[in-house]
Amino acid sequence: MHLCLINPSNPLVSIINVRESRWNRYRVWKPLSLMVLAGLTPEEWEISIVDENMGKPDYAAMPRPDLVGITAFTSQANRAYEVAAHFRNLGVPVIMGGIHATMCSEEVMERVDSIVTGEAESVWAEGWRTPVQAA
Repeated sequence: MHLCLINPSNPLVSIINVRESRWNRYRVWKPLSLMVLAGLTPEEWEISIVDENMGKPDYAAMPRPDLVGITAFTSQANRAYEVAAHFRNLGVPVIMGGIHATMCSEEVMERVDSIVTGEAESVWAEGWRTPVQAA
């Protein structure tokens, strides 16, 4: 099984947009939450972490994941929705977390399959142990 964790490009803080603002070189936030989630994911899962702020990925050339997790600040929401739509069109379930999903959960739920509100670390490891019940 393959899990792809994605930090969408952020127009406010992107290393690839250094020319637009010299401050971008100092304001890129590492997707630490995604690294923590990768560490909490069962060992049998292959995990890739994509940080779009370090360069534009070619999702079409990447192996199709079985599950996608996206984190987003509100400034990343539009790009997060584009990424979610891409993978959902391929039939890949998408989970979104981060401050935007926590604060705008109804809006986010219209665009993804599931959301995590609050700190994901407290529920991510438990989610692998709890069987999903069909509605």
